[in-house]
Formats: sequence, C-alpha cells, structure tokens
Amino acid sequence: MLRAQVRGFCSVNNLNRLINESVRNGRLMDARKLFDENPKGRDIVTWNSIISGYVKNEQIQIAKELFDKMPERDVVSWNTMLKGFQRINDIEKLVGYFKQMSMNGLKPTEFTIAILITALSNEEFRILIQQIHTRVVNLGLNSSVFVGSALMKNYMSMGCPVAIYRVFEEILVKDVTSWNALLFGYMNLGCVDQGRRAFEMMPERNVVSWTTMVNGLVNNKKLDEAMCYFDEMPGKKCGVMDCYDQWVRAK
Repeated sequence: MLRAQVRGFCSVNNLNRLINESVRNGRLMDARKLFDENPKGRDIVTWNSIISGYVKNEQIQIAKELFDKMPERDVVSWNTMLKGFQRINDIEKLVGYFKQMSMNGLKPTEFTIAILITALSNEEFRILIQQIHTRVVNLGLNSSVFVGSALMKNYMSMGCPVAIYRVFEEILVKDVTSWNALLFGYMNLGCVDQGRRAFEMMPERNVVSWTTMVNGLVNNKKLDEAMCYFDEMPGKKCGVMDCYDQWVRAK
C-alpha cells in the first residue's frame, strides 16, 4: 500500500505528507520505510520529520544517528534533538548540542530557549540559567511571553522572587499567561502580599488565575481569605468547581 502511494505521489511534498501522517498516527515503521525507499526524494523537512518521530518515541540514539547523517540542518533539526535530550533528561548532551548549534551559526529561537530553560529547572543550574538569561537578553528574546514564562517558572524553582519580577517586566506584551506565571511564582514562594497585588493588577483573569490565587492562599494557611476569593470566583458553581468547592472548604 505504501509503495503504491509513493509511486502515485512521487513529489517531495507528497513524500513528506505521507511520512508526517505515519508519524502522527504512531506508524513509525511505515514512516521509516517511506524514508528509506526514497533517498532521492528527501529534503530537510523529510529528515526533520523522521527524526521527530524517533524523538517522540524516545528512541534518541536512532534520532541522533539520523541527525548525524543529515546533509544539512536547520534550527528545527537542532530543536528536535534538544527536545529529545530533554525528554530523556540527558542534560549534558542537551547543553552540548545547544553549544554546537551556536557554533554552527544558528540563532536560537524562543522554542530553543524554552526547551533549555525547562530542562534546567534545578537549583544546581542557577549560574547556568543566569548565563542563559543574559544570552536571552542579548538575542532580544526576553520580550517573549513564551521565554519569559519559562524563565519565571525556573526562577521560582530556585526561590528567586526578585528575578521572577525582573523577567516579567522584560516581557513586552504581557498576556494572561505571563500574569499567571508571575502569580504562580509569588504564591508558591510564599510571597502572598506580592501575589495579591499581582492578582488585583491583572487586566484580565481566567480560571487558572483564580485557582492559582485560591490554591496559593490555602497552601499559605490563609484559609478565610482563600474562601473569600473562591466565593468571588466566576462560574464556580458547576461541575468540577463543585468538587473544588468541597476541597477548599475541607482544608
């Protein structure tokens, strides 16, 4: 069936489509067969697709072997391998490939930095995270909500509320996601006053904002205040929120 499909659709675009469909539907062996049987029909997208399939299945060694054979690589190729090393928690390889990527003259994207930051969310990487933050500023990526939110979560894990706010201030357009990240950081570090001020200043709130505020107050032993916020929470008297109501009151 696969061979018939390829004979009927011999263009690179159709080969890529078939490989992507196979990977997306969990048919990695079919994708690899298509890849192997069409050596002259491949482009960089073909290589990236098959490598991504192995990464998603955490078969990182095979992904690495294919990556090493690529005739050319773009930022997607490198990001895919970085994501693979993140998935298996191989920090040494992750950092090593990030350095190689830079040495090859490729500029990291927001996704690159987010992968790196997420993998290094541990106190032992404090200095490295500060270095990456400096690099982020130099690259002009510090205004990104995507990167900023990842950095704030990382600084939260290190117990640095001042750094969390500094990152928040660097974000150019602050949406509800970035406000939620700031609120989450404050409440998890026990900075209730700062968290309360952030919540009150939010230009818009969603269910994540409200649950973060209520959970933060409960976890910081401010149960009466938590109930006050919960009672003000929009749309709470339905479905899952009824169960949540019982949980808060039981605390």
